[in-house]
Amino acid sequence: MEVANMTTENAFEILGLLPSASHSQIKIAYRRAISRFHPDRLISRGAGENELKYATLKTQSIKAAYDKIRLEKGFLR
Repeated sequence: MEVANMTTENAFEILGLLPSASHSQIKIAYRRAISRFHPDRLISRGAGENELKYATLKTQSIKAAYDKIRLEKGFLR
């Protein structure tokens, strides 16, 4: 999902956060989510092709959610 097509509510939901989350809470949630679903990490664990496809899509949505939240909250540099 692209940042432009994502609502702020969806972005917080993807990262498992409330809209009142602080900048540091947002960053921590993003890093945990990326770590959990990053395809490179799953490859090293012997994940199958379907798992890698899912992880790639999930990673893209996590990145889009993080970008959307940072844009909305003014955290972009």
